[in-house]
Amino acid sequence: MAAEAAQAGVRCPHVRLNGAPGRRAAYAVRATATCRDTRARTSRSPAPGRNPIDARLPSDESGRFAGARRISRDSSAPGGLLRIRLARAIRPLLRTRCRCRTTEIESMFAWNFLGKRCFAVSAVHSIVEPSPATPDRITDSTAAFARDMRTSYRAMIPSAGAPDAVKQVLAISVGARHPDRDIPVRVYKPEGSRDEERLPTVLFVHGGGFVSGDLDTHDVLARAIANRAQALVLSIDYRLAPEFPFPAGLDDIYAVLQWAAGHLDTLGGDATRIAISGDSAGATLSAATAMLARDRGGPPLIAQWLMYPSVSNDMDTPSWDELGDTHFPTREVMRNVRHSYVPMETSPHAPLLAPIHGNHADLPPALIQVGQLDPLRDENISYASILNKAGVEASVTVYEGQSHGFIQFFKDKSNHPRGETALDDGVRFLRERFASGATQPPRR
Repeated sequence: MAAEAAQAGVRCPHVRLNGAPGRRAAYAVRATATCRDTRARTSRSPAPGRNPIDARLPSDESGRFAGARRISRDSSAPGGLLRIRLARAIRPLLRTRCRCRTTEIESMFAWNFLGKRCFAVSAVHSIVEPSPATPDRITDSTAAFARDMRTSYRAMIPSAGAPDAVKQVLAISVGARHPDRDIPVRVYKPEGSRDEERLPTVLFVHGGGFVSGDLDTHDVLARAIANRAQALVLSIDYRLAPEFPFPAGLDDIYAVLQWAAGHLDTLGGDATRIAISGDSAGATLSAATAMLARDRGGPPLIAQWLMYPSVSNDMDTPSWDELGDTHFPTREVMRNVRHSYVPMETSPHAPLLAPIHGNHADLPPALIQVGQLDPLRDENISYASILNKAGVEASVTVYEGQSHGFIQFFKDKSNHPRGETALDDGVRFLRERFASGATQPPRR
């Protein structure tokens, strides 16, 4: 399958397609992020609008994916009635607040739950010229963007499916550097675990574009990770932008890591086997936390499981050119996210904002997962290559036909079996790392 789907490019051991060895497209990566294996380098470009790993997807004569051109009107299809109602409801809003063609907006709704609502947010707010930012990043446009993202994200909670039973759920608060700020953390103890055993631990960081998401939006995913990995999961309710821009959320996550290293025994966890994982913005924060832990001498992490992180703010890869205007997260969404999250005095290339930059040596092993139809795809592939070049054990898996956010909705039938496969791949990675033994303090 990989040979059929990846017709041209450099064979890279760290790049996988649906779990099988794949190829990196030679045109997809800049020279600074090339694979160490250059034996099969080729400059051949794909047909217009196509990518080697897209070869098996149906397209029309223009080269665009046929499935992305219009929303399904079959109300009997999974989510079909919701899509129809949502498309009808958003039309008047689009016609009154922007001049976007409704068909272009609707095309996103067919791809994934995350894109259905947030693409509409992008369309509504893309015509709002960003006003000069206040020190706390709250402007009319950022406040409206965050409000709509939060409302939309919480409305999608039922789409994640029914939560699995776990042995125990605890609500705790972790003290931060500021005495008036406690960080809410939800602790999941897996079904079937024994009271006397010390479980490996996963710090889970939810996604949501740095402005949305909470413990409830990712409850189903956190429970699944706990049960399947047989690990203690600490889901972190970090502070969100624009009220709390960078680095507030990152500070919260690192504070929880520090706390966990000294208190996990009270929860039945093993402080020598701590991994970090997150999706989307949560994956970006997870990668940044791994850098922070290395630079500050710990606490050490045994692994980082990164689900489609944003690791670069440049939006200049071929996947952005191919998908950035039609698939979530669109360029407009990312601009709104950056305007909400990044302080004006901070470079968007700061490594803790864009982990593709900076020093990558001595980071924990990484598994990166991304959908084939995700604009972040190529920068995720590049990041795995850069980690490898720095001596870090890292791999990336590209999942055919999947958009951004697909793992969170692994129970949705339209994502099956790719969402389930990706979840199982991530859990297998964690279990292998946990079985490999305790971490060592990072070199300084």
